[in-house]
Amino acid sequence: MHTIIYTSREAQFFSDEDIETLLVGARSHNQASDITGVLLYFDLVFFQVLEGPKEALEKLFARIVEDSRHKDVMLQVNEPISARLFPNWSMAYRKLDGQIARSGDSIADTLGFVANDHNTIVSLQQHRLTKLIQKVAEALGA
Repeated sequence: MHTIIYTSREAQFFSDEDIETLLVGARSHNQASDITGVLLYFDLVFFQVLEGPKEALEKLFARIVEDSRHKDVMLQVNEPISARLFPNWSMAYRKLDGQIARSGDSIADTLGFVANDHNTIVSLQQHRLTKLIQKVAEALGA
């Protein structure tokens, strides 16, 4: 079992209908490929956690990198995992707003921090990513 976490920015405007269309296709593909995860969207930034077989994830990530709807795609995490955090979600989705805050760290601030640091992944960022993923899993009841 493996996980890939990445951030990207939208290269074109995504309406709610556009995102729903994207999700329908992603859920179908992910279910067929034994991939689970969550997609968060905030202020033109996508944050996605993907879980599944390493080869399937690497193929999917390569497609995402080449997808003209995304820009500034940045791989945050690419590592083995012992268990899925989102086993029941072929692709959970949450659109976040600036008012979401838990445990002193705002999810929106974390996404902004991750998306704006394109040079170095520091230990603080890894810590914030871990907390963010745990919060999302808890919110989804995973």
